[in-house]
Amino acid sequence: MTGLSRKQHRSGGKCGGSHTTLIDAACRLVDFARTEPSVKAIVPSYIASAPSANSQRKLMLSPKLSGLQCRIRGKRYVQELWLYPAEEVDRHDFLQKIVGEACRLGYDVILR
Repeated sequence: MTGLSRKQHRSGGKCGGSHTTLIDAACRLVDFARTEPSVKAIVPSYIASAPSANSQRKLMLSPKLSGLQCRIRGKRYVQELWLYPAEEVDRHDFLQKIVGEACRLGYDVILR
């Protein structure tokens, strides 16, 4: 994919799955999640192009039984990734922590 640099790859540790490339808009959230003890695993997924947008980063969160599905919208791309909580973490506390940090990082957060 053109326009994505080598520094936007995350692998090892908590990051898993077959995709390691991140869009610009996802990097801050993933870097936070890598250092957060309540996050057990981070699994980046597909990247799709989207019409250009001048708005701030958008983060759509969908809590699921196994974890948190995240769709991140940047200026030119959309990426899905999954955050899985550690077993001992309360799901509600996990969601609050992710939403709070995402807001602090400048994401426009939408819960569905």
